[in-house]
Amino acid sequence: KKLINLAKEKGYEILFKPHPEINNIIDLFNTENIKIAKNETYQELFNSSSLLITDYSSVFFDFAYLKKPVIYYQGNEEYHYNKGYWDYNTMGFGEVISKEEDIVNKIIDYIDNDCNMEEEYKICIKKELITSLNLLIKIIVKEYMSGFYIINSFII
Repeated sequence: KKLINLAKEKGYEILFKPHPEINNIIDLFNTENIKIAKNETYQELFNSSSLLITDYSSVFFDFAYLKKPVIYYQGNEEYHYNKGYWDYNTMGFGEVISKEEDIVNKIIDYIDNDCNMEEEYKICIKKELITSLNLLIKIIVKEYMSGFYIINSFII
């Protein structure tokens, strides 16, 4: 209630984009005070949204590149996630939260601060973009520029 009241007071709308697998059963959930975004594209939602809350979905990359805050809500370690190369705690673009009370407080904090992304996560995004661009340059050079000499091709 606290979160819903603050969101209304500050002019925010709470949207929920269900996974396509649960679109046909979403009506079974209590969605009072929450708008269900069934037909909107991710791009439309990214443009109109101020904050993203996700679990393990890769949609956070696109959203975070817009320099908008991301929260990872990961209930517990057993939750259907298989560890891979990406470590949300050390490489992520937002805080990893596992308790409902903590996520409500974090959302309230973002709303109170106009949903501005923290500087530490902006730095993480820059590092990831630089890494990705350097990899792309290496691929382009290898595939399309064999025989050329490239000096200092890394982006700093």
